[in-house]
Amino acid sequence: MTFTEAVKTCYTKKYADFSGRASRSEFWWFFAFNLGVPFMLVMLGASAALIVPTTDSYATPAYSILLYGLVWAFNLASIVPFIAVGVRRLHDTGKSGAFYLLVLVPWVGGLIVLILWALEPDRGPNMYGPDPLDPSGQSLTLTNPYAYPAQPYSYGYGYPTQPYGYGYPAQPYGYGYPAQPGTPQAHGGPAAPPYGRPSTPRDYGQQPYGFDLGRSEGYGSGN
Repeated sequence: MTFTEAVKTCYTKKYADFSGRASRSEFWWFFAFNLGVPFMLVMLGASAALIVPTTDSYATPAYSILLYGLVWAFNLASIVPFIAVGVRRLHDTGKSGAFYLLVLVPWVGGLIVLILWALEPDRGPNMYGPDPLDPSGQSLTLTNPYAYPAQPYSYGYGYPTQPYGYGYPAQPYGYGYPAQPGTPQAHGGPAAPPYGRPSTPRDYGQQPYGFDLGRSEGYGSGN
């Protein structure tokens, strides 16, 4: 993100937006802008106070007063977008925006937050949103781990497209698979496997599971 884009984004598009993420370029360009503008205005005001003659040596030229007033107005207008982009920059590193409250700790708090702002961003999406430099995640072939993913092996009933779902056509030796014919027997039709379900209806009261109890030489139908 360029300098102009960063300033425009923070002041117009995301003035009070504390959600999402901000890239390092967006944050640091805006940070530099918020340091540079007040510094230049203060320097101009100080120069005017030295150059413009006054009748009273303790008086401040009106031009300098105007410039100092602009500094205060600029700072007041920039408080909210600066805090917002600071929170988004913390989100970009995977940190909670609550870390911004460390600036309230005297002396060391501001330094700690400054270090956090300088950390490497999370590559790809994180829990606060997509990568601001690659919102689609295509360049890194990444997907959002917090989005609802497609389930390639979801267990749906009766959907044969699901390779491991219920209702998939029976595999060999699975339940319901037709019994394979065996070697023809002399006293009956094709024998069913000893422990398989018969492929044709039978009187289970007389010949359970295809066993012909009246014959000792095989598992024929007994007909």
